[in-house]
Amino acid sequence: MKLKQITRTIVSLFLTLVLVALSLPVFAADYPGTIASGESIMTAVKANDADSLAAMFSEYVQTKLPDLREKTGRLVQMIDKGIDEYRVVSTYYSDTEIDKDYYTDYFEIEIFAGNRKYLLSVEWITTWKADSKRVGLTSLYLNLFDLDGSLVEYLDMIRPPQEISMHYKEIRDVEPCGWYSKGLCSKLGYHKQVLLSSDPSVATINTNGIIAANGRGTAHITEKYVNEETRKELVFETDVTVTFTTWQTIIWYLFLGFLWY
Repeated sequence: MKLKQITRTIVSLFLTLVLVALSLPVFAADYPGTIASGESIMTAVKANDADSLAAMFSEYVQTKLPDLREKTGRLVQMIDKGIDEYRVVSTYYSDTEIDKDYYTDYFEIEIFAGNRKYLLSVEWITTWKADSKRVGLTSLYLNLFDLDGSLVEYLDMIRPPQEISMHYKEIRDVEPCGWYSKGLCSKLGYHKQVLLSSDPSVATINTNGIIAANGRGTAHITEKYVNEETRKELVFETDVTVTFTTWQTIIWYLFLGFLWY
């Protein structure tokens, strides 16, 4: 009798451990860590090696950005190759941030060349439980500062469109000027704002960065901020998917909501 109880306990414990293990994300075995990743990026930058830099991005990003090679080529050309020094710095987010089923490493690379300081902000997904194609370099932001620490210019950014899901009639604040400060955008000469939607019947965006869900479906939202003197543009893209809640589905079909709702 005792043997049966012990056997049941062992089996129960084993199954519990298996379930726990399956519920936890596992770190990508080939992720080299913050410092090594930063060094790899800088090796590509110093060599003007756009192909190697593009290859560091996840398969998901490479699919979303068919012009990724052109983007990485443009970015590496923007950095003065007379680099005096650089350092890889973990951000205040900490080396690894846990968010549900994926882990993301955020860090920055400070690059000094003459009287210029470039700040390359890096987002690298180290593991994604549900989709290994998202593991890899996710985004790069390149900004230029003077040696006093004042922002001189937003230079470039490489990242896939932001993805958001909304319900019909919902509104969502995605912030004007994308992930940058609208005040600084204006200060640096980005006064003209251009807002586009691939399908206004699904989603639109206003000048305050508010997206409105107008109907079921998908829409691609583009925010452009233009410096009319330099003709430089900051472009922020969002893919929006709009669906019904359960009660909206009932209204739509049972109460002829498609006529009035």
